Amino acid sequence: MQDISQKLLSALRNQIGALGRYNGQDFELIEVLEHEPALVLRECGKSHTIQDDLHGEAHRIVSKTHTVSIFSEVSDKLHPVLEEFFPPQTLTVLHSYIAGEAEHL
Repeated sequence: MQDISQKLLSALRNQIGALGRYNGQDFELIEVLEHEPALVLRECGKSHTIQDDLHGEAHRIVSKTHTVSIFSEVSDKLHPVLEEFFPPQTLTVLHSYIAGEAEHL
């Protein structure tokens, strides 16, 4: 698992609430998981699931979420899902932080 810098984490946290598309579906970035490292994307639209409570009982209807690793599983680059999700200007910033980290390894 690749370590993640505080600069990259901060840039990603600043994107919470950002909307993007992947595979023809709209998503919203709702959380940055530092220790995974991963992002949580919530599906926008009509796709819902039932969320269980602590006892496994159906509790409420919520939008589906997807946890996506920040880094690709086969390289030290950004995960392909995120390459499609973020707009080009955001990708430029994220790529610069990732490249800067690689220089310090």
